[in-house]
Amino acid sequence: MWSKLYFGKHVGKSLPQILFYDPDYFFWGIEKKIFKERLAVEADKLARMVRHIKIPKPDPQIGAWNIFSHRKINFPGSTLFLRIGSRT
Repeated sequence: MWSKLYFGKHVGKSLPQILFYDPDYFFWGIEKKIFKERLAVEADKLARMVRHIKIPKPDPQIGAWNIFSHRKINFPGSTLFLRIGSRT
């Protein structure tokens, strides 16, 4: 269970929610060390997980994808493009 933010513009949201909807804020918060105590531990864990996401290479046997949503996530040193969809 993730802790909820108790301050700022995302009060009441969990860190994974913030990362998905406002990744710039999440990584800005990591850089500025705004998360304290348990939130800091959770933020560090989540940031490590996100930085190690492996994007699968296209498999011609699977077919094309319909993209429902896409999101660009910027963090220090790299950018992640996340696409959500289904196979056609």
